[in-house]
Amino acid sequence: MALIKCPECSNEVSDKAASCPKCGHPLQATAPQPTADSDTLIKQTLSRYGKIAAIKVYRTHNPSAGLADAKQYVENLAAGLPPGTLGKPPQQADVGGCLVILAVIALVAVFGGLYVWYSSPSSAPSAPVAQPAAASPSVSAPSPDVPLSSISWSEIDAIYNLKNKYTDLQKDESWKQYKGKKIRWSGTVSSVADSFGSLSLQVKMNPDTFTSDVLVTLKESQKSKALTLKEGDFVTFTGILDRWGSILPITLNEGEID
Repeated sequence: MALIKCPECSNEVSDKAASCPKCGHPLQATAPQPTADSDTLIKQTLSRYGKIAAIKVYRTHNPSAGLADAKQYVENLAAGLPPGTLGKPPQQADVGGCLVILAVIALVAVFGGLYVWYSSPSSAPSAPVAQPAAASPSVSAPSPDVPLSSISWSEIDAIYNLKNKYTDLQKDESWKQYKGKKIRWSGTVSSVADSFGSLSLQVKMNPDTFTSDVLVTLKESQKSKALTLKEGDFVTFTGILDRWGSILPITLNEGEID
């Protein structure tokens, strides 16, 4: 039996314990290798929150794993390959793409023949054919700006903190009044990343948080500001509430850094 530190309260507990006897934090994440249950959790996280969150869950279950290994593991799960398989899955034939190419070739041949026939003197029409007027491109109206709400982090944390006793059904029902609302909060930078085509900011809102409480997907226009942030910096940000999480962080979209 070995002793490990609880990721929630840093209390030393047995590596065989299902939860921390001091704070009750579940210790499934201390298992040294992924299990069928952890693969299921990673797949569910991938489906609901995307690759970044799934990689984070994998590394939580495997603290010694590097980012490249975690990324490979998650991508293999997403592709239905055995977790230990290296490389990308074999590419399937793009049947739709082939049909499009064949259709284009056929159209070129048809219109090429028509052009030859039309340009010959014996077949030229006596009057010019009127061309249909080009339709003016439709311009979609910009979505109205979401007004800033007064929702505080403490209000959200009171419901979705890992230590509370609310059921998932109660949390889902409560989230209906928060989803889509725009907030402005402040916290400590946990990490900043630009991966899988998404610029993200992770923030600790509570001082005893092990990783992060909030995951903000930033607008592309925020990259210059994101480059100035370092781990541990105090940051104020805005964003639109998207998904709740207890083990995983609260997620926000359309994020901006003040």
